[in-house]
Order: sequence, then structure tokens, then C-alpha cells
Amino acid sequence: MNDELKSGQPIEKDRDRVTIYDTQTGETSIVMATMLPQQLRKTRPDGSTVFTTNYPGIEPKRGTLKCLLHKDDPSREYYDSLGLAVCRKSNLTSKFQVGRHMQKRHKIEWQTIEQDKRERIEAKEMVNKEEDRALQRLILKSALRNDNKPVGEPTEDPCAIEIEETGRGLLDGEYNCTKCNKIHRGTSALGKRHLKYKECV
Repeated sequence: MNDELKSGQPIEKDRDRVTIYDTQTGETSIVMATMLPQQLRKTRPDGSTVFTTNYPGIEPKRGTLKCLLHKDDPSREYYDSLGLAVCRKSNLTSKFQVGRHMQKRHKIEWQTIEQDKRERIEAKEMVNKEEDRALQRLILKSALRNDNKPVGEPTEDPCAIEIEETGRGLLDGEYNCTKCNKIHRGTSALGKRHLKYKECV
């Protein structure tokens, strides 16, 4: 590690940046030169160093998944409406890595997306609840309207016959109703109620 500090890029100004490599994956990172000693001192549980300034001869595993903020993301128009930046990262290996990348590299953007999702869900739930309340009011109104009807009040005589639709004469116990223009049986529920509208012959 000390040799790396001595042979690495010279540390002259704070704006200098140095490329370091993960010793296990070959992944590269760019750090400020002033932070290089701190990064090179990091070790794993087995005592091996995490980073090196020398190319470790390992090609990092490359994926094909893009950052959510990539210009080709299907939701790019939506992200533009939120004023979110564009990211060129396009070699992530899993959806988990996509999420980690967003949380680590685009923390504010990630929080903005999640907050907007929550607000959209809450707004949809409010609409659904209002629709449910409106339906309940309609059902209650209909129930009250039905409750106000006299119990057992007949509204139709299933045996009634339209007068215009038949040319037959009246059978025993039947009469022509002048109110509904039908032939009723005098023994039916509606026939009894409409007896006062019986046509005089």
C-alpha cells in the first residue's frame, strides 16, 4: 500500500482526481487525490485491500440494465416533468443494482420519484373512496325509497291482458279496466284494487 502511495499519481492540488480499482471486481472509481490515502487504507474482513491504483487484470462484470434516469428509459418524459437529470449509466447487472445505483448516485432524484409515487397512490385512493361513498349513498337512497312503498302493494297483474291485443270476450270474473286499459281478473290483487275502474257494459 505504501508503494502505491509513493508511485501513484502526484498529489499536487485538490482538484486532481485519481482512478482506483476494486481489487475483486475490477470496477473503477474516481476519487479526489487528497482522498486517495484514505481509500487505499480500506480493507476487507480477510485483511485484503479494497482498492488499488494499479490495474488488477480483472474485467468488471457488465450488465445491460439502464439507470432509471437514462435518456432511453420509458418513463423519461415523466422524469422530465419532474425536472430530473439524465444519467448515462447503462451496464447495471440487476434490478437490485439499479435501485442501489439510484439510492447512492441519485439520492434526491430517487426520493423525488418515490414521493411522487406515494402522492399519486394517495390521490387514487381518495378518488376510489369517494366513488365508494357515492355508491353507498345511491344504494341507501334506493333502499329508503323502497321502504316508503306500502308493504305488499301490487304494481302489476301478471295475468292482465292488453285490451287491444285480444278480441275475445270477457271470461267469468274478468273485467275491462279503464285505468290501465287491460283485462283484469277480479280475484287478482291488482284486479281487486282496480275494481273501481271497471268498465261499465
